[in-house]
Amino acid sequence: MKPPSIDSTSFTLVDDLESLAYLADKLSEANEFAVDLENNSFRSYQGITCLLQISTRDADFVVDPFTLRDHIGPYLLEYFQDARKRKVMHGANNDILWLQRDFGIYVCNLFDTMQASKVLKLERNSLEFLLKHYCGVIANKEYQASDWRLRPLPYEMLKYARKDTHYLLYIQDLMLEKLHDSRHTGYLAVAFKKSYEVCVQMYKKPVFNYWASYRQLPGLAKAHLDVKQRNVVVALYAWRDKVARKEDESTGYILPNKLLLEIAMKLPMSKNQLLQITGPKKHIVKNADLLIETIRQCVGDDDVTSGSSGKTFQPKG
Repeated sequence: MKPPSIDSTSFTLVDDLESLAYLADKLSEANEFAVDLENNSFRSYQGITCLLQISTRDADFVVDPFTLRDHIGPYLLEYFQDARKRKVMHGANNDILWLQRDFGIYVCNLFDTMQASKVLKLERNSLEFLLKHYCGVIANKEYQASDWRLRPLPYEMLKYARKDTHYLLYIQDLMLEKLHDSRHTGYLAVAFKKSYEVCVQMYKKPVFNYWASYRQLPGLAKAHLDVKQRNVVVALYAWRDKVARKEDESTGYILPNKLLLEIAMKLPMSKNQLLQITGPKKHIVKNADLLIETIRQCVGDDDVTSGSSGKTFQPKG
């Protein structure tokens, strides 16, 4: 049966220990529940979970980690790890890691509707598509890029967040029906195997290495940089990582990848030249003199005037 509308479904904003205990009681009674997370990775070095949405067959819950971060794991982990209870998630690759990172929660018995949609060879695999395809529900794109750190959360943002789990158990029902179909021999086993592979991922804290990490920079291979330009990439990469860690910001917020590569390719030798590339970004303006000096060290003193040096820069720290 299609679930009732969101407006007619019981809803609890879980932002204190009393409501968290109530959620735990509901999960203890449930055979399955749907889960989703909202994360902010643009203004945090490692990212931070801003919301945890959970739906049972008859109720929706939105958990506020900002007030309950140290309690979510102790109250809920046993239900996520209980193999008798199925957890239904969509595109859970990141969510699985965030649950481990922020709450020490590991998931056992997962059905990932994105993996199932790929096995069923649906036209598209997004949750937005599944909501429309199976439920006739149109997702409001207005809130896709919302800042989920906002408090208090407006009603419409809460409603949008609830949609991510409210219909998932019903979507699972319809998908299982298709996967059980005799025309799709083996599809059910494949869907569960792929879901299993998602939930056994293990979170590993990223380790920064100057000479290895920078090679992961998108667009680096196609930039065809020479030795001096690569030296600048390594130095800027190390500088922004240090600043991002210190201020708990994402590296992309400190200095986007595209601008980092552009600086390395153009090798600005003055503050004005640097700001012509980046614009008046706060961290660039504040550290412009340091960055120019770093670039000069990378290309060599002789190269600043004659363009003759290509020595390798050794980052400090």
